[in-house]
Amino acid sequence: MLILRPTLELAKTLKLGELPDIPQPTQPLADWYVRGFRVRRATYLIFTETLSLYSLIVPRRGITTAAKLRQAFAALVHEEFKHPTLGNEPATCILRLMADCRIARGRDRRVLGSVTDLGWNAECYLERGDSIPATIAHVNQAPMGHLQMDDPASKLVELLADKTNSFR
Repeated sequence: MLILRPTLELAKTLKLGELPDIPQPTQPLADWYVRGFRVRRATYLIFTETLSLYSLIVPRRGITTAAKLRQAFAALVHEEFKHPTLGNEPATCILRLMADCRIARGRDRRVLGSVTDLGWNAECYLERGDSIPATIAHVNQAPMGHLQMDDPASKLVELLADKTNSFR
């Protein structure tokens, strides 16, 4: 099961109604927070994996329902996880988990605070004219207090390499 956890503001915008409270899974890549942010006239969404804080960014244009949110996330995962160090394994895992994709309330305020910080970083990079792929790279190299000053990209590699957190 994959869980997408939009902020309350985004849930209201997408008219998702009352969101259920689902516990955080322990397996990597199964739990993602989603937050919207604006740069100039464009609106973006940042999807952040809960355990590693690894983030992906997509323009919000056309994402108006829960189904379109899921579809945009699947397309983003398919495109972004053609990663030289990670290979296609994360994309395969996430897309397999999406067979049972649920939208739920955010449970961890510390993670939500980190997602907000990552969103602000992304705003700065996009504001100065960086591309979305360059912004994703910058955001995932930022040291985060929630990760004991490790960066999300390194933490994701560590989680995926840990055999006790197997996600197959």
